[in-house]
Amino acid sequence: MNLVPPRRYWLTGASSGIGAELAKALLDSGAHVAVSSRSKAPLEQLALSPQCGFASTEEGNVLTEEQQWAKMREIVELADEVWG
Repeated sequence: MNLVPPRRYWLTGASSGIGAELAKALLDSGAHVAVSSRSKAPLEQLALSPQCGFASTEEGNVLTEEQQWAKMREIVELADEVWG
């Protein structure tokens, strides 16, 4: 069952709970999904899906605000490279 039109989504906090379940539902519906989280291991399982172009993690809260903005720009650029 296709819940959403095939689009690109970026989910933060996708390693557990609602974020993980939403990522799985979007992937099952055929959407392209980028996921990010502070917990690495659960994201590696999501990244096995062909529609999940990549996963991005930084263990714990180690990034400054400037580094967080830079990471967001990097993910947007990577999504553009992966999915056009």
